[in-house]
Amino acid sequence: MGCVCVNCGKIYLVMAKIKQRNWLLIITGCLVLASGLILVMTGRGNLEDKGCYYDGHEYLQNQLLPNYTEGKDCYCSKGGKVVCDESLMSYEDFSSEGLGFSSSFRNFLEKEMPDPFKVALSGVTYQDGKVEIILEREALCGELGEPPVQTAIYKKEDEGLTLTTITNTDENLYNRVCSIGNIFVVENLDLSQKEDYSIYYQDDRGRMFNLNVCFVNGKLYGQEDVFKDSQEEKLCTCVGPDLECVDL
Repeated sequence: MGCVCVNCGKIYLVMAKIKQRNWLLIITGCLVLASGLILVMTGRGNLEDKGCYYDGHEYLQNQLLPNYTEGKDCYCSKGGKVVCDESLMSYEDFSSEGLGFSSSFRNFLEKEMPDPFKVALSGVTYQDGKVEIILEREALCGELGEPPVQTAIYKKEDEGLTLTTITNTDENLYNRVCSIGNIFVVENLDLSQKEDYSIYYQDDRGRMFNLNVCFVNGKLYGQEDVFKDSQEEKLCTCVGPDLECVDL
């Protein structure tokens, strides 16, 4: 005589609900795990953005860490890693003969340390064998806006000109981050036979910055200078060191 299962339907429903609950738990676990991974990756990205921490200070990407390693230039690289290089500065072949130099305070900056990579050309002219270059860069100034004491020298080569400054960084005298302007005037410079010419700034740590001037028909132009190229009959804009020109 066969048996009849009276509660089979109920048992089946209970088992179905248990299986459904297990699948929900598995799906929920996967979602939690994925969320955790996203948070970890986001956290890593934020750490990369924040830069480096040393001696109680935060340094952004490309900022120098003073006194991190004696005899080396150490700066904050991407990902919060400190990278150190041997100083490459050399004053061999530099001179101050025929060089005029002046410095001026522009404004204070709300930051703890100057950014040595903030070097920008704000103007350049060349006439009658004399070139004038105006730079803007960050430094430490006095409380009343006094720019630091500086000495300028330059190196003249066939393919270009390299300018540099030696800057007083005594924090007992200069302790506020500021923007300063430097004006270099180099005389007895003949560019009439040149086909190409570049101007560089070399800081007192040895890093080189191409100021991206445009050299056209024996004349120098700075970024966004607009001029007429009489030989090509075009109106050009310097985007350094290239040109953007339109026909006249």
